[in-house]
Amino acid sequence: MSVDVRAEVLIDRPREAVAEIMFNPKCDMIWMTGLTRVFPQTAGNLAKGSKVEHVGSFLGRSFSRVALVTRAEEKSFVEFSADEPFAMKIRYELKDADAGTKVKIQVQSVAELEFPMPASIVSKAAKDKIDSDLKKLKKHLEENI
Repeated sequence: MSVDVRAEVLIDRPREAVAEIMFNPKCDMIWMTGLTRVFPQTAGNLAKGSKVEHVGSFLGRSFSRVALVTRAEEKSFVEFSADEPFAMKIRYELKDADAGTKVKIQVQSVAELEFPMPASIVSKAAKDKIDSDLKKLKKHLEENI
């Protein structure tokens, strides 16, 4: 089985302001849950070829992953590949909306899921995590105008 989960939120801020936080790995600890450390391995905002190491836990399992940006368009989207806590592709997407910016995150497993529990539990946990991340991002951006 595989994982394919998506979450989205409308943030009452311009796309540039959202991208400034989401696409800057130095800001990951502000809005991402489950992380204990972040080590950008490439200077600047995320672009094709950028790497960032995330250290944290997921479903009680510690991980240290290096995420590689495989595709990116400044202030619009970033796609990563990562191998922890399972092999996956992650996409952040930003689109202008009448009331601000529509933000979407998608997480897809890219290989047979090798995790010590059923894919349905992993999928629910991944969905809950990205929902929580987006709520935290929304709160940070809308309260720090």
